[in-house]
Amino acid sequence: MKENFSSTESKPFDEKGIPGCRFELRGMPSPILSVIIPTRARSHSLSRAVDSALKSAPDGDVQVIVVPNGPESNWRAELTNSLSDSRVQVHPIATAHACAARNHGLSLAKGTYTRFLDDDDVLISENACAQLNFIVETGAEVCSGRLQHMNEDLQILGQVGFTEQTDFVCAVCEVSGFTLPTGNVFLTSALSCAAWNEAVPRLQDNVWMMHLATLREWHWVDFNADVGGWVHHRGARVSSTSVRQPLPYWVFDSLISLHEQLIANNRITESRRVAIVEAIWRMAHAYFPVFPFQSHRYARQALLIDPASRQRGYSDVAGVYLPPLLVEWLTVPKRYARHLVQSARQYIRGEEVTRSL
Repeated sequence: MKENFSSTESKPFDEKGIPGCRFELRGMPSPILSVIIPTRARSHSLSRAVDSALKSAPDGDVQVIVVPNGPESNWRAELTNSLSDSRVQVHPIATAHACAARNHGLSLAKGTYTRFLDDDDVLISENACAQLNFIVETGAEVCSGRLQHMNEDLQILGQVGFTEQTDFVCAVCEVSGFTLPTGNVFLTSALSCAAWNEAVPRLQDNVWMMHLATLREWHWVDFNADVGGWVHHRGARVSSTSVRQPLPYWVFDSLISLHEQLIANNRITESRRVAIVEAIWRMAHAYFPVFPFQSHRYARQALLIDPASRQRGYSDVAGVYLPPLLVEWLTVPKRYARHLVQSARQYIRGEEVTRSL
């Protein structure tokens, strides 16, 4: 079991573009769990997500908050049956942004615990209930379960990869299912200063989990069972990691900010420094063929943190040391040609039909 303890109090996070403490729990009887479901333009899968959320707490003791965001109204027909259930509450907002919807939902959450569920994903009821019992028993603030890859018919494609880290900060720096909202349960009161960044267009869950890591140390436990499904579907998604997308500079900036705040709060360790540097290099390497100048700038940030760092897997050529940025530039032509081929294939068969983590 992974655990991370601290008595440090939560502080507002006032980085540019990120709201400070804005959530206030209602002083009234509360269910054990609140499930927040942002939705936009996915009415075909919404009712399935809501149904799974209603079964995600023991004895059905759950508040399901659906937050349609944007001008679409086709969710009304999809939720006709669900709206007869008093546990389902719908709170539309005009802002067409999932993070704004999550923040609005969190401001309405009455449950002792909260989980976020995307409108195209599902929870596995029995294991989700067991996960909730587990976080109650351990007294943890964050509990992470596993996810299954599923297609649009909910057929299982395999388990989503999960971090082997036991340190929360190191875990958020990795590419794994750990950061996906569906797998995690949070103590609601611990999220009082944990607003989602409404300026982030994609990879929102990664940025939010890094934000949590900046706030303080977390009592984090690992629940080793499949608690939900990460559903694959055709079409564009904000979760896309394709290099055909614009450079996600906000993820780079979040990693650099994380490093700076860990130093400022005397929370930096060697393993955390290494994890942050490796994450910056991983992203810079991935985007270098398409955005070489911007990626070069962020790779230099990694070198400022650790002058000996470089992209994992690179080695000296015939015993001759080559500077890591030189290696990146020398490999740009070959890797850009490969990128063009991959982009053509994606265009023909559809955007990232099968995601992988």
